[in-house]
Amino acid sequence: MCLNRCDCVHVTLNLKVKNFTVSNILDDEMIILGWEASPWTSCSTTCDDGMQIRNISCLKEVADSLFLESTLDECSHLDAPKTFRHCKVEDCFKWSSDQWSECSTNCGEGLKTRTVNCTSADGNIVNDIYCNSTDMPPEEEGCYSTTCEEYEYSAAWYSTSWEEQCPVTCGVSKQRRRVVCVSENPSGPDCEEGRKPEDERECRARQNCNGYWFSGPWLQCNSTCGEGTRSRQVLCLRENGNTAYEVIPNSYCDMDERPVEHEICKSSSCPPEWFMTEWSQCSVTCGKGERSRDVLCIDTDNREVNACDITMKPSNSEECGTNPCNSYTDPSERCEDTYPNCPLVIQAGMCKHEGYRAVCCQSCLSHN
Repeated sequence: MCLNRCDCVHVTLNLKVKNFTVSNILDDEMIILGWEASPWTSCSTTCDDGMQIRNISCLKEVADSLFLESTLDECSHLDAPKTFRHCKVEDCFKWSSDQWSECSTNCGEGLKTRTVNCTSADGNIVNDIYCNSTDMPPEEEGCYSTTCEEYEYSAAWYSTSWEEQCPVTCGVSKQRRRVVCVSENPSGPDCEEGRKPEDERECRARQNCNGYWFSGPWLQCNSTCGEGTRSRQVLCLRENGNTAYEVIPNSYCDMDERPVEHEICKSSSCPPEWFMTEWSQCSVTCGKGERSRDVLCIDTDNREVNACDITMKPSNSEECGTNPCNSYTDPSERCEDTYPNCPLVIQAGMCKHEGYRAVCCQSCLSHN
């Protein structure tokens, strides 16, 4: 039976309660108890693992279809709903790939490529070390075109068979084959290098080279504060006598067991810094004006704070304007005197005032 409320669970019927001190409820009367749960909160994180919580309350029926909240102890004999659960919106960092390019050849075997980047949850490209390298999608793969008959009389790529064995006795190497373009015009577009099928491929010998990985100590974090990266030297070694060792190519060791060479590191928190927007446009098109910008103190969590050195705050305004303004009306425009006493204006040196300059335009212009 539900309590006519949201998300009710574990309702118990026919529960006999002795000496229950509630008015209008007699001894041995049936009491209906049950849990009520509020909706789950949003996930506590925007990416990766987080937590959701909700509140629960114990309800009891005090009248027909009327329920009041009681103490949690009264429902303690009932299985309570969970008050928290794990949640995950999406991965903080994941691989994203572009569309495949066209096949590198119009005939036979070729290669197609694409760009693969490690991206954050907001879609920005970040360093590949943040993503799991084992999950990285391939950046290239082979392709084959079956339209060779269209080029039967123009050009065609021919290749020998691949070498039967890997050219090394242990480890990883390359198998090769010869590839040539047969055409009446060898320098034509059909014989371009980009259309050439692969002439080498990776191969691994069956025998183990007995190499093992050696990793040196971690270097200091490349960041003096906040998040950075640190690295260490990783070498493939092999015994060369009882106490001597020699460095051998990495292919002689098991690449699947290669130690990590770079990792994320964190130093002490970076102090907040002053951040500025770009300057606005000058307030005037000629003469002296002013331009402005916003200046904020921002911490490493991209929050505005009041913890920066105020004496180091960059200016949020400055003078601007390098183009001088013309003092008088352009002579190419109509300019005439409309005031009868313009000679007196000239004698008194009043042309510097805009009002007199407007009514004695011609006189002021000629005495400029």
